[in-house]
Amino acid sequence: MAKETKPSKGGGWIKENPSLAKLVGAGAVVVLLAIVLAVSTMLSDPEKPKRRTTASAPPVTTPPADSTAVSADQPPGTETEDEQEEPEAAESEAAESEAAESEEEGDEENEEAAEEERERPEEIAKWKKVDYFSARGEDDSRLIEAVGHLGARFKDDPQRAPMAARILAQLLKPPKEEEPQKNPQQGPSARSRSTRGGGATKLIEAIVESLAINGSDEARKVLEQLIGGKLPSEDDPGAAAAALVSLAANPCPENEDILFRALTEAEKFRPPDEEEFTAEQLREEVLGLIEAGASGPFRLKLANYLIAEDTPADHREMMGQFLEEDRPENLGAQLILYRGPETAEETKQQFEQYFAGHASRVLARLLGVSEETSGRSTSSGYRRPPTRRAPPRRSSARNRPRPRRTDPKAEEEKPDPDLPYRMARLLWGPECVALVQSRLSELESFEEQESLVLLAGSMPLDDIRADLYEVLRKNWGEGPKQVQSAGLSSAVTDPGLILVFKTLPRAQTMPRVVRKDDRKKFQETKKAWQDFADESVRAWCERFHEQAKEESRPKKPSADEDESPSGLPFALHEGAKIAAEYHAKWPEQVQAKLAGVGLGFLEIHYVRIEEEARYKSRLGHYKRRLKSSAAREVGNADCLESFRTVADTDRKRSITVLISRADKPRGRTSDDDKTANEPEDLIIEILSIETKAPPSARSG
Repeated sequence: MAKETKPSKGGGWIKENPSLAKLVGAGAVVVLLAIVLAVSTMLSDPEKPKRRTTASAPPVTTPPADSTAVSADQPPGTETEDEQEEPEAAESEAAESEAAESEEEGDEENEEAAEEERERPEEIAKWKKVDYFSARGEDDSRLIEAVGHLGARFKDDPQRAPMAARILAQLLKPPKEEEPQKNPQQGPSARSRSTRGGGATKLIEAIVESLAINGSDEARKVLEQLIGGKLPSEDDPGAAAAALVSLAANPCPENEDILFRALTEAEKFRPPDEEEFTAEQLREEVLGLIEAGASGPFRLKLANYLIAEDTPADHREMMGQFLEEDRPENLGAQLILYRGPETAEETKQQFEQYFAGHASRVLARLLGVSEETSGRSTSSGYRRPPTRRAPPRRSSARNRPRPRRTDPKAEEEKPDPDLPYRMARLLWGPECVALVQSRLSELESFEEQESLVLLAGSMPLDDIRADLYEVLRKNWGEGPKQVQSAGLSSAVTDPGLILVFKTLPRAQTMPRVVRKDDRKKFQETKKAWQDFADESVRAWCERFHEQAKEESRPKKPSADEDESPSGLPFALHEGAKIAAEYHAKWPEQVQAKLAGVGLGFLEIHYVRIEEEARYKSRLGHYKRRLKSSAAREVGNADCLESFRTVADTDRKRSITVLISRADKPRGRTSDDDKTANEPEDLIIEILSIETKAPPSARSG
């Protein structure tokens, strides 16, 4: 019987069969290595190479790898609206699924070849990113139109506009140099011909304009880089100038901020050693663009910069000249310069001429009256010297076009109904009022400060009326000659000044002891001021009549003499036929649009009656109404007058009644005619003006 064999402990089998054990171990290692290799292969082998999303553009236009403006996988999204497909960014996100589908359809290389042979659609709206670069490489004439489409289409899209801006920036970069032509007989390439013919310049201008229209922060960064010469192009100076033009043609706070910095900090944009487009030329370019098109806020910002203590003197001289031109848009800036300590007295007086002209025109607009009286332009009321223009600046290296607005409607000159109110808020606002009051208090001679007097006379404010009254009272003995020369009777000024003019002769009293010659001079001066007041009344009657006659229709008021539908503080005569009338009450009628302006009280009623009646009868009626015992001649009319304080108020009311015969020649004596009992063609004009009384007249 055989002896039973027991397994040995401690690896006895391996010891008994060493060769077999080695063979099994080697096999296990091989299997393990195979598994590791398989797993490694699976991890390193992609499902399928990503499908190329850009056509193989010619080498000369391949975007450089170090581009800071755009990367190759950031498309602009230029699909058509009809297709309603996502831009190439969406294609990039779905690259792997598309690759899987392509793999099922055929070989990847075949697909890439097909994409390289893609033809650009006829409709530029259907162009994709690849089409822009291939068109750039082939000098496709449609590229200029295409970049314009690209800039405008996505300007309101916060996601796609930056991508479109990066594509446009990449298109600006100059292409790589082409290989020399092998055949010397062959002419220049299409690209070479296009560039030499100005094609590159046109493309740059189109791209830059498209960037400005795009309006994204990314687009503005590109434009700022172009101005500073930090983004290469085929024409760096041309690209910089085009960027300035496009920023000026598309005004907004962000664009004007770039222009302002380019103007005041030009050396930070163009280094001192720059030869082709210097900092000085940059500053001149910006000045040429902003002179006509800068917004009001830009002009205010520049004016504040010019009056700052640390502003270089040459900047004040160079940049301040266009702000000194007589233009409504310069008004706010000129008010800043007007109070600036560095502003010369001559310049301040020039500004006062401008302000007076503006204030007169604004007053005419708000009152609704003509700026002319009896064929005389209000401009004759003050002497406006020729506007000082900036001296011709040295021409830049290039002749640049003026800004072209991208919206054709922007070229149309449209009336701005709010402009008079904006100017009134500036001219009659607290800051300007304080400046005028300060200068009035220092006034020594009317002859040297006519513009200041006219400016004050065009400000319908209680405090200015009181200050102007004091100035005129102090110079009463000189008579109204200088005031007339300043234009206070011929220009459109504050109608409330009529009460100031009427108060002056009434407030003067002759000394008890006076020489005969002095007495005569006193009477002559008093008469001169009275005539000046009458002249002002006649001028305003003409203005109100011209304004009212086209709108009014003859009408018959109530026969009840206690009623006055005309707005006058007394009743008209029975059966009065009103041919024209004008009424105004400030501040109620205009205060809503003049926030911050302390308008003075002003109430005006003007009535013109044209009828056939007995002269004596009409004269008697208005003598009784005005409690006036005598009439005096004013021109070809008899004048009745009332000048009294309104009961229980601090206001004064002036009422003037002018009665004339329609066929009476000027200067004819009417003493005998007044007793006539036959009806005549009469003209009766009544003007009532009420304001806060001047200080010396409040008790009268």
